[in-house]
Amino acid sequence: MEKLFQKICNSLAIVSLAVFSQTDVIAQETFTINPEFSENFVKSQGLRFLPVFRVNQKEIEVYKLEKAEVLTADYENVSKDIELVKFGYEQYLSKKEAIKTIITELNTFINSSDSYDKKENHLIVAQNLATKHDIIIEVKDERLSTSFLKDITNDNSTKTRKLLIHKNGKRTSEKDAIACKLYLEKIPYNEPVELYRDFNTYLKLTEQLSRIPKTEISEIKSSTLERKSVMLIDSVATNVQDLSGNFIELGTKYILIYDNYKDIFVKYQLTDKLNGFYNKGDDKLYSIIQNVDTKDMYYLMNDNYLSKLVGAQKTQWLIETVNKLGYKEYKSDDRYDENFYIKSKTSVIKLDVFTYSVLKENHNFIAELDADQGKLANLAKQSIQHSNKLDSYLSTYNVKKSRMSSTELSAWRTATKQADVLNMQMYKISEKYAGNYSITPIDKSYHSTISNFADNLLASKGVLGM
Repeated sequence: MEKLFQKICNSLAIVSLAVFSQTDVIAQETFTINPEFSENFVKSQGLRFLPVFRVNQKEIEVYKLEKAEVLTADYENVSKDIELVKFGYEQYLSKKEAIKTIITELNTFINSSDSYDKKENHLIVAQNLATKHDIIIEVKDERLSTSFLKDITNDNSTKTRKLLIHKNGKRTSEKDAIACKLYLEKIPYNEPVELYRDFNTYLKLTEQLSRIPKTEISEIKSSTLERKSVMLIDSVATNVQDLSGNFIELGTKYILIYDNYKDIFVKYQLTDKLNGFYNKGDDKLYSIIQNVDTKDMYYLMNDNYLSKLVGAQKTQWLIETVNKLGYKEYKSDDRYDENFYIKSKTSVIKLDVFTYSVLKENHNFIAELDADQGKLANLAKQSIQHSNKLDSYLSTYNVKKSRMSSTELSAWRTATKQADVLNMQMYKISEKYAGNYSITPIDKSYHSTISNFADNLLASKGVLGM
């Protein structure tokens, strides 16, 4: 049915279509809860019981929320990460700066022609910095590298010794000063590794922070108290099998708050907005159902229950309704298909959400469907003559092209307009069922006739610029 409608639409050059959707919202309806259905559902789900919670309205005193500019969560989180590596970053910079200063002091000592006593202070300053920043100098120990020692020990490895830039009571040789300087100049940029890691991470995080929005407008707790009516659930659950009667589902779904939170939410409160609060429990939204007679409300933390219940009752209503209209329901041969079907004079109709909605609105829907299908079949017969005429003009055009006479073109245009009137009649019928996959025509023999007609009409319009 849908493919046929699309063909007719193409010939009309219609872009925007009004179609039925199987997810259209149906007006709030009453459903019946009974212990027998609830017990069967609980068993089918492998549950011991299905809890529901009584909902009560209660006035509480809370701090009023007000809009204010606050740091964004991303900005706060990255800022905290930066603080964790900031000390290492600063230590790395300080150590590298100290090494530069020590090298400068050593160069001054080495290059100075002054007496040792006069230039010794450069070594003292350098050693103090090395001690402060835990800089340890290790140089090759030539004393342990003699050929005689290697022959005795059979050890060809390089020996090193720790060297102080300055030691009280001992003079530092120029050779040792040069060795210290050369050692410091060769220290890689990424050492010490643990400090460089923090340094590098700090740079990446600060660059990341520069690209994050710093503030946003959000609701925060003010200093003003206000009384507020909220919905709270009982702490003790009721078994769904204890419920009985007619109910409706309230339009808004709610989240259950599991703990008190900053005087904004209280334990066991229901809310449809978390306002940035991270709930320790389930953040899923669930329905509140209300007894039509007693007005008692219950929080039902299982969407599948309502879906199955309402679906079963709609199916039951559909079966009873079509039975009264003289139709007998049946199941398809597909064992995975749980839907019921009926056969009208012209169509196979699935008893689903769409059929439920249209039959609720119009009890004559099936009779009108059969009448429309009959009209469409009749119009399909009429279209054969028009289709043949248009096909003849198209064949002539394929041979003559621009050599077609004005008389031929005028006649072709007239025939196309007459065919378009018929096509519009078919469109108005097909439009009623556009997007509906619940209806399958039994007799599809005329569909190819309409398809050929639509092709010829569309081609004629294209050539004639209509």
